[in-house]
Amino acid sequence: MYGIEGPGWVAVKAIEKYTDTNLLGTDMYDAALAAARIADPHPALTDASAHILAIANAAPGRTRTEKS
Repeated sequence: MYGIEGPGWVAVKAIEKYTDTNLLGTDMYDAALAAARIADPHPALTDASAHILAIANAAPGRTRTEKS
């Protein structure tokens, strides 16, 4: 499982919402992106993201179209 936004998302979204400012390309955005990259290898920080991406493999010998 992977966190999509990382731990800095809440600060970026709050600033954008309450100041009506787009932070894309700013130092704040870059810092949030750096925080997400730093947090990526640490599973304990996955919960810091509002959205989660789960990746799985099919069981050996089964195809995606087979029914249980």
